Amino acid sequence: MSVLLKADWETGDLTQGIFALFSLGEKNKGAVITTEQARTGKKSVRFDLASTDPIVGGSKRAELYIQKTHKLAPSFRWYAISNFLPKGYVSDARAEGHFQLHQDGSAGSPLVELWLQNDEWFLAQAYNLKGTGKQTQKLTSLGKATKGVWNDWVIHYEPSVSASGLVEVWRNGVLKCAIKGANFNNVIDRNGDLVVESHPYPKFGIYKWPWTGSGPFTIKTRTSFVDTFKVGDGKCTLKDFAI
Repeated sequence: MSVLLKADWETGDLTQGIFALFSLGEKNKGAVITTEQARTGKKSVRFDLASTDPIVGGSKRAELYIQKTHKLAPSFRWYAISNFLPKGYVSDARAEGHFQLHQDGSAGSPLVELWLQNDEWFLAQAYNLKGTGKQTQKLTSLGKATKGVWNDWVIHYEPSVSASGLVEVWRNGVLKCAIKGANFNNVIDRNGDLVVESHPYPKFGIYKWPWTGSGPFTIKTRTSFVDTFKVGDGKCTLKDFAI
């Protein structure tokens, strides 16, 4: 077992000494600690996002993230997060992300994302082996959304530009997918050489990129909750993230 970082927000500190707050909209109001819901203990993080919120980082988002410069980031391989959608969480055809592993510097969609659309969860993958042009993109269903209950997610991501790549996703202890093969980015460096990009970093909350458009939007607000976040290295197994 080698769990590197964990957060449950019981101390009342939103950052937990781990997270950055840049992506929380105007005056960092997009996330607050609450006792409304909790997976363990008495507290969790409530994320709120509205279609009228300002654009942050090129999109509409309320997210916590671990900075790519974190000294442990190169060792990250396992991620666990529990999320809660309230019973009134209305289905929307416009997609949104609730957890992502984002590439270090290159443009494009996240490498790995828990994507919600039309009341269905998906694993969204996007990567570029050529260093230029369009990303390869894949969507894999993870099942229908359940509301008014906690969902415990575990993601094991071995980034690679070769056949050794692997993405595994468990939902409430059940393996939903295991996808082998290339799943990472090559990039063109300043010398014009094709090289493997540096490590990704995690983000979670609500990321609603369709709201950057002009609308009109049928769904105008989103509220969700997150608790029991953990990150582990390559020595971990699924048992290390049991709740």
